[in-house]
Order: sequence, then structure tokens, then C-alpha cells
Amino acid sequence: MAVNKNIFGMLSGQESDDFFGDVFVTRTISAQTEQQLEQAQQQADQMDEKSALPVWLSIAKWFDFLGAVTITCGALQGNIQTWEIIAIVVLWGIYIGLTLLERNKQKQVAVSDQFGDFMQDVDKLTLQAKQELHIPENALDMDLLMCAYKMKGDELKRVDSGLTSHLNQEFFVWTEKNMLCLGLLDKVWEIPLDSLKSATLSKEKASFTQWHKEKPPTDKLYKPYKITVNSYEHIFCKYYTVNIEDVKGEFVLLVPVFEWDVFSKLTGLQMKS
Repeated sequence: MAVNKNIFGMLSGQESDDFFGDVFVTRTISAQTEQQLEQAQQQADQMDEKSALPVWLSIAKWFDFLGAVTITCGALQGNIQTWEIIAIVVLWGIYIGLTLLERNKQKQVAVSDQFGDFMQDVDKLTLQAKQELHIPENALDMDLLMCAYKMKGDELKRVDSGLTSHLNQEFFVWTEKNMLCLGLLDKVWEIPLDSLKSATLSKEKASFTQWHKEKPPTDKLYKPYKITVNSYEHIFCKYYTVNIEDVKGEFVLLVPVFEWDVFSKLTGLQMKS
């Protein structure tokens, strides 16, 4: 079935990183600041590599976990054998050991002087970008869903990657001069509030791995939203589809259920009954 264009959707495999909704972009950062952000991202990637296990160990840890779970589940069915006990102890021991090794590498990077200096630079760069984009101090931090699409015949269809259907991205969100403003550190999108026509709750759950809140998705704070997390740390939750009808085109904005109350209060948009 064809789907409406997500404002923060793009065609899979395209060379550019342009979103369908970039027709709403009204502000961008300077070329100099954009270059500094790219350099900061490269530094972050390098630190991430230092804090991670080597690829072969990460793969070994994943297979070890699968083996440990499989044998443990089988043993729980009854008539546990000696070899199963030994395998369970060994496999879980290896998994715990690799997990502790990974956490130790992360801790070493986090307490290093290089990491401290990097974070100070990032804070300064973030403030610089927000000032260039005129993002107000009282802007809210709000998660919105991104996704990829492909053309199948004349229809646009969402592209999933394994268990992952969406990317959960944190935005700066505020209203200004009858506009809903959505900002990242490189640009701001402005959507007329009167273009937000309706909102409906999805029947399916979005699946993503990004989480930006202080408390985990399993916390009791999020219990009303029926969010689930699997053993691969994929997060599953429903979302609201906000229909946008504007002279620039028809789009949708995807708002996770745990953000809806704040979004509705900010925009005045109510869910369609």
C-alpha cells in the first residue's frame, strides 16, 4: 500500500541527504559552522571506535548470546543434561566477560582528557549553531520519526531495514509567528500551524534503536504508552500521523506516542476520533 510522504523521509539509495519536507526549510547555518559540525562528527566516530569491541569480538559476542539463550531455553523444558549445564555456564560467562570488557573500554574513553576537551568543544559548537539559527532558549527537545522510501512502480513505499522501520531523531521544537518550528543543528523547518489538519494513531508500531530521554523506555513513566524493547535493544511503540496540507504539498509528520501530549498542547492539534 502506498504511503504519504514523511516530512523527514528520503528516497533510499539517493546520494543527497535531502528530506521530502525540505521545502519548509527557512534557516540554515553558515558553511563554516557546517564544516565544524562535520569535523566534530568525525571525531565522535573515532572515539566511538575506540570505545567499541573489535568487529570480530562484537560478532562473537552476538553469536555467543544467541547460543546461550537457545541452550538455556532448551534446558528449561526439563531433563537438563550435564553438557547443557556446562555450556550454559561457559557461554554466559563469555558473554558477561565481553560485556564487562566493552564497558571498561567505554569508561576509559569517557574519563580521558581528550573526551573532556571534545565535549567542551561540542557544547560551544552547539551554542554557536543554535544562535545562528535563532533557536530560542525555551525550545522543547522532542523526538520525531524519520524513515526511508523507495519507488515501486508509481507508488512510494517505506523501506525497512531488518527489524528497524524508523529512525528516532531528537529535534528542537517551538512555535513562532503561527509557525511550528522544527530544528536540528544545521537547519530549521517552519510549517504553518493551520496546515496541520488532523492526527491519527497508527495501527502498527514503529521500531527503532535510538533513545534520547533520561529514563529508559522500560521505566514506569512510559508504561501508559505500551512501549516494548526486545533482546536486540529495538524499541517498539505506536505513533501519531499528523496530516499536513499546505501550498507546498501534502506531507505527514510522525510523532511517537510518548511525545503526543506535549505536541498537542504546543500546536493545539487534537487526535482525530
